[in-house]
Amino acid sequence: MYKSFSFPIIFILTFLSCNPITSNNDKASNLKSFTEIKKASWLIGQWKSKSTDGFAIEYWTHLNDSALAGTSYFLRGEDTVSKETILLVQKGEKLIYIPTVSYQNEGEPILFSCIFSTDKELVFENKAHDFPQLISYKQIKADSAVAEISGPMNGKTKAITFNMKKQ
Repeated sequence: MYKSFSFPIIFILTFLSCNPITSNNDKASNLKSFTEIKKASWLIGQWKSKSTDGFAIEYWTHLNDSALAGTSYFLRGEDTVSKETILLVQKGEKLIYIPTVSYQNEGEPILFSCIFSTDKELVFENKAHDFPQLISYKQIKADSAVAEISGPMNGKTKAITFNMKKQ
């Protein structure tokens, strides 16, 4: 099941890790400058959101100094209705949110750039994507957060909100 995700994820990680040759001062500076990805560290762990249709579960882990890896899936009864893998990567001073859904976009990842970040809120955008165009996460308390996906759908703006509890 995970084999379909391995090539795009390996390709993206390889692409994002390629940096031009830098001086020792630049390297030392880069090692200390992962402040944007640190803002997202509160996501690490398992989150669950219940709705009338089922459960959304999102699980985040620390991948390395500049990346988090996530898995998100929706359960209806005992059936997995949807599943995606997510990479959250800091490239330079920018966060990039990279979801991959096997049955969408021919299984290729989509890149969303961070347009707003604080220690409690992250907002990502890709205006060229059909839906969603915005993805946001907002920490309410240490054990609760709200995630939202939004954008145009059938000529109207649609938003889907997930009230998440840390498990």
